Amino acid sequence: MRLPIAIACVVALHSTATAQQFVVAGPAELVAATKPLREHRAKQGLDVRVLDLASGRPQEVAAKLRDDVHARIDAAQAPGYLLLVGDIGPVPTLYRPGLRSHAEKYQLGAQRVPSDLGYVDIDDDGKPEWSCGRLPANTVAEVEAMVAKILAYEAPSDKAADWQCDVTLIANAGNFGAQIDRAIEHTVNQLFREDLSPWYRIRGVVGMETSPFYTAPDDFLRAVTRELNRGPFAAIYAGHGRRNSFASVQGKPVFRKRDVPELHGAHRSIVMAYACHIASFQHDCCLAEAMVRSPGGPVAVFAASEVSFPFGDLLLGHELMQTLSARKGELRIGDLIRKAKVTTLGDPTDPFHLRAEIVGNTLGLDERTRSGTRRYTSDLYHLLGDPALVLRLPREIVVALASGRAVKRGRPIEVVLTCRGEDGHHPSRVRVELCFDRGARKNAGLNADVLSSSEHAWDDSDELRVVIDGRGLRGRYAIVRVFAQDGADSWVGGLRFRFHGRR
Repeated sequence: MRLPIAIACVVALHSTATAQQFVVAGPAELVAATKPLREHRAKQGLDVRVLDLASGRPQEVAAKLRDDVHARIDAAQAPGYLLLVGDIGPVPTLYRPGLRSHAEKYQLGAQRVPSDLGYVDIDDDGKPEWSCGRLPANTVAEVEAMVAKILAYEAPSDKAADWQCDVTLIANAGNFGAQIDRAIEHTVNQLFREDLSPWYRIRGVVGMETSPFYTAPDDFLRAVTRELNRGPFAAIYAGHGRRNSFASVQGKPVFRKRDVPELHGAHRSIVMAYACHIASFQHDCCLAEAMVRSPGGPVAVFAASEVSFPFGDLLLGHELMQTLSARKGELRIGDLIRKAKVTTLGDPTDPFHLRAEIVGNTLGLDERTRSGTRRYTSDLYHLLGDPALVLRLPREIVVALASGRAVKRGRPIEVVLTCRGEDGHHPSRVRVELCFDRGARKNAGLNADVLSSSEHAWDDSDELRVVIDGRGLRGRYAIVRVFAQDGADSWVGGLRFRFHGRR
């Protein structure tokens, strides 16, 4: 009997050593309230650990926690997750002298950055080895509310889940000057039109009159609240920000901390805010904290703790979209953010980064300052929420044109749908939508972009061919979007294609 027991012990030790760690750190009474979440993560196969932080001087407590986490990272064989619970101070408060001239030029004055990166970046290169997030709670009741929201988000549901395809863009003018604003707007449009997977539906509330999603200032707050309560998969804000609000549009509010109680349907959403100060967690309580604490608010917010800069925001936003669009299998939000930060600090040469470099030049950033801005952006952006949150991503249906890469204008459009799931399972019915290209038409944002929609049965074959009438489409590009659901399983697919021939 000794040999099997010895083998079992070795297997158990090996399993513990190689499992991804989920470390929950904070005051004992607040950490205790995370028990349902810790049990849930353990059932998912994570190695759950608890660090009860003793009281003491904030800097000393943070430094001790950093050293403990660094030791765990150094010994681990896989990227883990650090969840900070309660009012834990940032470590360290970073100083980036490379941004001094840029900050002074725009009178933004941000060189000291409250950052959690120091907890999970053991070699101080700006590239986190683990993922870090916060539950910004002051009370046990607040922890319990956030934990309940996380568990509800990950719970399987047989209800229609096409909200997983929805992305809402909220934006106001940069006001950096006409030339710079045009460069930023062009780059953002390219980001959403070309780089975000076509299976996502884009709805918008935008304060720039040139945008197809233009919304009048008097209607802005009402429209933003309505869109958040629709519960999109992600809501992305781009513009200026303050600790307690998104910046106003022509003096009219966009969204403020005082408006958070109006949220009742945003609990299944992720908010990504590319703006200054939204996640100033060193102050109690910033807009991001208020949103995450609210039972009807978003399940997670990713935002900046201090002054952000358009160049870094564009790069990080692009990498997040690329990682999200190329997802395969299960994806946790902390891994999404960690990979995006690592890539942002790399040296990519893809077309988007080259265009972003042009924006950087327009902003007056030399090569040294652009490099410093990349690193500063990694320090700056933080997750308020659980880094181990499993994102609600559907399975993928691959969509292709039967004719190749383009369609002759005026001819029927034949698409080929393929499911390549590991289990070979595909839906029994699919909905196929033919849509205008993103931003191709104006009129209050064209938040209804579907030209036609049809339902189709799918037999036992691996492929399904669907013919669509493309008459009525205008412009050079169009989108085919596919959605299906059987029970708790959902599938999405999309293709942005071009026409050839005369209009």
